[in-house]
Amino acid sequence: MAVRKGQEKGVKAITKLNKILAEKNLETFNLNAQGGFNQWTALHLAAHGNHLEIVRELLTCGADVFMRNPHNQLPKHCAKGNYVLTKFLKKAEQN
Repeated sequence: MAVRKGQEKGVKAITKLNKILAEKNLETFNLNAQGGFNQWTALHLAAHGNHLEIVRELLTCGADVFMRNPHNQLPKHCAKGNYVLTKFLKKAEQN
């Protein structure tokens, strides 16, 4: 699945803004907010779309690799059989 134009830049902009807001002790965007039909987080969606760079950026900025949706799915369960991404998420769970 291809990254839609601007998605990766959008995630990077939000995570950069979160860092700036956190440094100033202001409220940040909730990277772990759930929504949509499956109640996925941004990390679930990035894993589902096989977007390794977006997953990496979200994890670097504090996305919770252990967030489960109501179907008890972790982000690694949404990686649709992508071996590299699944291993990356499993490694993130260990750290």
